[in-house]
Amino acid sequence: MTDYLLVTIISAYILAIVAPLVLSSRALLFSALLGAFGSLVVGIAAVTVLFGAELALRVNMTAVYGGLSLNIDPLAAFFLLLTSVVGVVVSVYGTKFIKQNENPRRLAALGNLFLLLLFLIFSVDNSLEFLFVWEMMALSTFLLINHNYGDGKVNRAAWLYFVAAQIGAVFIIVAFALLYSCYQSFDFSVYRLALIDSKTATAIFTFAFIGFAIKAGIVPAHGWLPAAHAAAPGNISALLSGVMLKMALYGLIRFAFQFCVFDSYAIALVVIGFGLLSALYGIYSSIREREIKRILACSSIENMGLIFALIGMALFYKILGYNQLAVLAFAAALLHAFNHALIKSSLFLCASTLIKQTGQGNIEKLGGLMKFFPKLGWTFVLSGAAICGVPLFNCFISELLMFKSIVSLTTVLPNAVGKLLALIALFVFAATIALVVVSFSRLAGVTFLGTPRSEYPRFSNCGKLLLVPPQLLLAAALLIGLFPGAVGDFFAAVIDKMQLFDLPSSAALVGYFRLYGGVGVFSTTLPLLLIIAFAYLVMRLITRIGGKRPVVEDETWCCGIVPDKNMQYSARGIAQPITRAFSCGFSNRCKKCRLDIVERLSGWSAAVRRMQNGNLHEYVAYIMAVTVILLIVIVFI
Repeated sequence: MTDYLLVTIISAYILAIVAPLVLSSRALLFSALLGAFGSLVVGIAAVTVLFGAELALRVNMTAVYGGLSLNIDPLAAFFLLLTSVVGVVVSVYGTKFIKQNENPRRLAALGNLFLLLLFLIFSVDNSLEFLFVWEMMALSTFLLINHNYGDGKVNRAAWLYFVAAQIGAVFIIVAFALLYSCYQSFDFSVYRLALIDSKTATAIFTFAFIGFAIKAGIVPAHGWLPAAHAAAPGNISALLSGVMLKMALYGLIRFAFQFCVFDSYAIALVVIGFGLLSALYGIYSSIREREIKRILACSSIENMGLIFALIGMALFYKILGYNQLAVLAFAAALLHAFNHALIKSSLFLCASTLIKQTGQGNIEKLGGLMKFFPKLGWTFVLSGAAICGVPLFNCFISELLMFKSIVSLTTVLPNAVGKLLALIALFVFAATIALVVVSFSRLAGVTFLGTPRSEYPRFSNCGKLLLVPPQLLLAAALLIGLFPGAVGDFFAAVIDKMQLFDLPSSAALVGYFRLYGGVGVFSTTLPLLLIIAFAYLVMRLITRIGGKRPVVEDETWCCGIVPDKNMQYSARGIAQPITRAFSCGFSNRCKKCRLDIVERLSGWSAAVRRMQNGNLHEYVAYIMAVTVILLIVIVFI
């Protein structure tokens, strides 16, 4: 019976892809609803697996075309649940948003193809199929980013993404090729046996880490991410940041904890280092940006950096034999990945609606939008508060777990080196969180508060289909923050089913989700809710005793100067103290290093261009040479 779930998912997505291409533009609503239905069934399938069911589908084709092998284990089910939640909401949002774009039928078909490929990338159980879907995903993403291909900036962003994706794919292909040379098999079930020696596993993981780090936008391979997110249509930007970046996390976890079992904690420290560097540099870059979607994209670099750092910590603790701490860091990584998917998707949907309404994405030219869009403004502000880690929201829980994971370094390495590592990691983590608050305060304040900095066109009614989807994601984030005990129970059960750590049970993890001890799912939130309720009652009592006073509205008094829109704080003015603090030559050195690399690559590319002389006979010789080399590799290696 469970096989029919997979058939239903694939059928729904295929119909959603074909409908807008074959039928008229009236089929857009039907296509979006089919995409939402397919994503909903994906969630049902994921929950079914997380509750203990087995879900697999194998379709045998001819010897030439191979077959299709789907097998959803608990790890894949977690990422499919994340995909389902975001996919349903984005599909509902797309029912109205897609109509406001050029070529809506093509955009609808490509968007549903993107959802189908997301489902397949987390479901396939074979390395060849994984690489095929991975490349199809890169191509579909390129077409979605390049939707408005007449714009030079959009075209450049799409090609920048495609080149980065192909470079990352090369490293991933090498990693899978090395696995095949060890096992003589393409099946993930064989790779999970982890029978290869530690040195070979370390080499394989290194290639995989580089490839997945490029896909996730980890520094220094982050350059494609802000441009791609800014150029993509709004609903696709939410999927890119909320779900597609998690493909890299999924692949990294597979290699780190299943395919490659090694004992080199130096590699784990490298993963931690690159993650923390990406977190700090990503949020610093967001403070320097002025375009709203680029700001959110740079924030995604920061969040993926934190998640990669947590995976590195889990790997580090596991290698040293501290499995309970490894589970803690791993749970924090999964929870923050889920939290980031919810909140960043909400922010991108709000930003896309805002850009459509105002025709402007530069925050220096916005301002005062809370007066025109109060519901949209409050959704954006509260989502920003959630991503900053404000208590009662979801990111507070995952960032608290990350703090505990970093502090635990002092117990694992009690010597001076361990304390130094913990101190550096805590400093980077604290600086990152502080800059996150600055970045989103700047973004929300400049965009929604104050007075308009330019004249806006006449606003149309947003409609509930553009407002409710991000509000649903925000509500889900609030539920996670209000019931951390229930979240702890869920994650403990899920991690137990994944069987990645040598622990009889992860139930002890639940205690880390309770700040004040005690029993029950309310042990964290109940004191906070009581404090908020008490503060509200005190405020109401004070206003009652003081009585109502008449309020007179008048022009703002500015020491006798007539108030003007240019007197407000600008985005550049807010960011200037921080950019000055970091402008100690670091950016210039990075730019010089980047230019040196580009110059060397240009020299190498000139040599390659000599091979492209248009001579057909030479091209045939190249193909024959490559074929001979591949045959030698297959026979002798």
